[in-house]
Amino acid sequence: MRLLITLDADAEYRTDYHHKLRGRLWRALDGTEYGSEHDDGEPTGLAFSNIFPWGQIVEDDERSLLVASPREGLLATMAESLKQHPEFNVGDMPFTVTDLTPVEPDVGEPGTRGVIETATGVVIRLYDERREQYGIDGESGSPPPSRVCPTSR
Repeated sequence: MRLLITLDADAEYRTDYHHKLRGRLWRALDGTEYGSEHDDGEPTGLAFSNIFPWGQIVEDDERSLLVASPREGLLATMAESLKQHPEFNVGDMPFTVTDLTPVEPDVGEPGTRGVIETATGVVIRLYDERREQYGIDGESGSPPPSRVCPTSR
């Protein structure tokens, strides 16, 4: 399940905002059943995109943010919080949440193969002991060029 967050911009685009964006998303879960997960040391099962489209922002530009989790309740809780508190400041980049859209992409039946296209690179955590299973040679942190997403070069 995914939640598409539409933002109205009143900011200059900063390229070093990732940490501040993560903080804003966690603030949306503060005081909820999910808020305590921030410091528990376990994987959150929560992922998010960059603010897109990338590039210079002028006042009243529309930008988007995609948040994903296998836990629909977490996304529903976040959406409710963002409805109640639409001010969406990411560091010194002020935005306002103008729309929230649940997104359920059809990725095919389990066990089938396909292609995922993305305008940005993709990071996938892979344990060293699984490298051979997937036919990946090389050391941790340096997959061979044939396995690197073309958009991340």
